[in-house]
Amino acid sequence: MKKNNTDFILTHPVGISKGTILLIHGSAPFNLDGHVPIKGESIYSKISFYKDLALSLNALGWRVARYSKPGVNQNSVNFKEYKKTDLKLIMHQLKNIWNKLPKDQPKIIFAWSEGTLHASQLPLEQAKAVVLLGAISTNIRDVILAQARTPQETNEMEIFLKQLPSMPRNQMLGIDRPAGRLMDEIQMRDNWQYFLSFPNIPLLILHGELDFEVSPKQVAVWKDKLVKHRIEIKIRPEGNHMYGTGQSHDP
Repeated sequence: MKKNNTDFILTHPVGISKGTILLIHGSAPFNLDGHVPIKGESIYSKISFYKDLALSLNALGWRVARYSKPGVNQNSVNFKEYKKTDLKLIMHQLKNIWNKLPKDQPKIIFAWSEGTLHASQLPLEQAKAVVLLGAISTNIRDVILAQARTPQETNEMEIFLKQLPSMPRNQMLGIDRPAGRLMDEIQMRDNWQYFLSFPNIPLLILHGELDFEVSPKQVAVWKDKLVKHRIEIKIRPEGNHMYGTGQSHDP
């Protein structure tokens, strides 16, 4: 394991490496292990999603790059720093990491949830392939509204979205993200549009059938809009937001 000065680590396989996979986080304050170091009932405070995934990928012959978001330590979150993590800061960190990955072999992007928006902002022409899990294909506004289950919830979410631009950018929206990051992401184009100019990059889209955080309806957009692309889609029956089964991730 090698730790770097940009707060990321590379874990290595035994033997010759096939290349490097960069694991990009979802919206919450994740540490190196894909764990939210905050006590609570959230499943993300009880697992180490990316550490486990990295071990599996290392066993398959891949180097894996993992990182902590700014303000996130292994066992705690400094929210004074984390509140600054708007889209500009997140992308500064990710591009810095991407540029420091070994250039002698292929580089692959693996992004999850909100991180699928950030993946599209990396220099895609340098990626050998892209894997998107629980992916947002349109705009994050659509994802938020799709989480509503009743007309009342839809109305409440629409009111929230109208009020969002008047909020302080560093105001936290739960523990996940500051308001400024969500404002920035809503201003982005539909996510599929960023991939439009790269038809030769293989795209693997993974989605759980029971993903309550990013609706599986987002999956069809990739095929509908990127008709000339090399896309493989796998939808897991009974799968949740992390493509696993069992514990529900129903908010």
